[in-house]
Amino acid sequence: MAKEGWSRPASAPAKIYSRENGVVIRDVTPDLDDFVIQHMLENFARDSSPLAQSFKPAEDPDSIADFATIWKNILPQRVSLVALAEGTPCSNLEPVSVSNPPTIIGVSVLTLHCKGEKSTFSSQCNGAAIKKIFGLWNHLNSLVNIFERFNIDHYLDSVGFFAVPIMHEKGIFLMLMKARIDLCRYLKIPLTRTINTEINSQKVLAAKAGFEVLLDKHFEELKGPDGKMLFPEMAQHKSIQMLSARIR
Repeated sequence: MAKEGWSRPASAPAKIYSRENGVVIRDVTPDLDDFVIQHMLENFARDSSPLAQSFKPAEDPDSIADFATIWKNILPQRVSLVALAEGTPCSNLEPVSVSNPPTIIGVSVLTLHCKGEKSTFSSQCNGAAIKKIFGLWNHLNSLVNIFERFNIDHYLDSVGFFAVPIMHEKGIFLMLMKARIDLCRYLKIPLTRTINTEINSQKVLAAKAGFEVLLDKHFEELKGPDGKMLFPEMAQHKSIQMLSARIR
């Protein structure tokens, strides 16, 4: 049973999950933490995703600081993934340093949620943009209880994803999602979930990565008791999906 304060078992050392199209996908180890956080700070909040376009966290210094704190607290769980260019530092699990930095082309920051464990993400936040993002997440969580739906006590969830745009042509998104399933299998985690606002990647997840759609909502459908849209900033985007993959 997963317990509060879960961390990766010592019996499951860091590993490489795939090598494909010049890309290596592997675990994020402690020597990579600062590089991963810096990569995410420089790219995640400034990308072209619907969330970044609508809530504009890149224009909110408090939200950027909040993301940095959350990622710093999450990475020690050792369930996050990094994509590197083949043949560059640490692509064979060798350690990196400031004088020998990695070439990061994609990151998937992941966290393990345990039943009965209260999320502290929202309470840690000061930024207006990140509060809106987690407000959206919390609302969706109120619509689908993963623990009850699948009768499980822990699952792997996403808390940030970014890949260098040119690498999308090589299918890096799909590679990282498949590696996530392999990671779950390796660590005996029964399920992984993701919330997605990208229409193209929604189709990829359902059709090619083994994810099933749990919830598909147009943003106009997400309304409060007063009948008004809860997230009017997202009005120009079509829908948001919650997807999951059972690990077998």
